Amino acid sequence: MDIWDRQYRVRIGKNNSVGREIGKPNEKTKRAIRCSFSCEIGDSSSSNTGKITLWNLADETLRLLEQEDCLIELRAGYGDDLPVIMGGSLTCFETETNGADRQTTIESGMLPMKWDVKSNFPPRPK
Repeated sequence: MDIWDRQYRVRIGKNNSVGREIGKPNEKTKRAIRCSFSCEIGDSSSSNTGKITLWNLADETLRLLEQEDCLIELRAGYGDDLPVIMGGSLTCFETETNGADRQTTIESGMLPMKWDVKSNFPPRPK
């Protein structure tokens, strides 16, 4: 079932190198890797943090997270309108096994955002 065509993309990699983009729905199943995220914006850019949790990442993607100076970018929205929600340098990540699933939580410092996240999401269709 489509939920108003909500979508996300997470990019993982180093600057000026080949990385990986996660989140594009499979054309046949219309499903993507499960994702949840949160971001906190403080008074200074150094207090801005983000957390992204992804389920069942490929080993190749986990190896990208281990690279020094790894960068993360999250875009989310509806249909093809996917503004950047957060992005920055990876500060830490942890992978845990939860039953048959492997859950990876990624924490990052965030680049300062100069817009209100809610204003970038169009109203839900009725």
